[in-house]
Amino acid sequence: MFDKTICPKCEKAYDDHRDKCPKCHALNDSFARNKKINMMFWPHPIMQVVYFLIGFLLIQIIPIFVRLGLADLASKNPVYYSALLNCITYLTITIVFALVLIPEYFQLGRQFQKGFRTYLIAIVGFLVLISFSFLWSYIYSLAFPNQINDNQNSINTMTISYPILSLLSVVFFAPFVEELTYRVGLFGFLHRINRYLAYSVTIIFFALIHINFQTTNWGAEAMAIPTYLVGATILTIAYEKGGFASSYLIHLANNLLSFILIFL
Repeated sequence: MFDKTICPKCEKAYDDHRDKCPKCHALNDSFARNKKINMMFWPHPIMQVVYFLIGFLLIQIIPIFVRLGLADLASKNPVYYSALLNCITYLTITIVFALVLIPEYFQLGRQFQKGFRTYLIAIVGFLVLISFSFLWSYIYSLAFPNQINDNQNSINTMTISYPILSLLSVVFFAPFVEELTYRVGLFGFLHRINRYLAYSVTIIFFALIHINFQTTNWGAEAMAIPTYLVGATILTIAYEKGGFASSYLIHLANNLLSFILIFL
């Protein structure tokens, strides 16, 4: 399933999604020529699965243990509990990723050194994303005046009440965690199998995790879906075309702008 290339210099067989031979560091010419993969961050396929499982499973598991320790807080001050829970969850996953990524620090760091194209894609992607967001927000307000979907309502409430906790979780930790989980992990692994499968699954999956399926306001929730689908599409394209730096910077800038606008 996963192709290997033979280094012409030392004859070592290695993952053909790596830009250099891990033994003698000779350049992989086929990688450099392949425009669909040469900007992306390529850890070992097993590690791509690990990144996805870390992000996806821990975000489900950590709240269970937090609730056991903070059950009284959850009943007495649910807004503070939610803000604290978000921060603890994303901080914990960030720390786990920081440890797991130690062997890949150099490769990940190089994602921010790929030149002007990386940052141009980030700028263009961010502008397209916020343009669509403002347009869709206007359409949304016409269909559901004075209403927002459950996910955004929860973020707004936590941010206004506990801005520092929300700044840490939503702006700083969440983009890093979600880009490693869904772009590097899920999209990267599926990209090795089929590019179109990778796009379809990643975009739909990323949109669905932001939807509250227990909502009683399905009209407002459904109207929010295009925002998540377009956002996921832009981030995924940016990752393929510009690498981790591009998608991460778009994600961080978008969350930061959303954070600021809550107070305006």
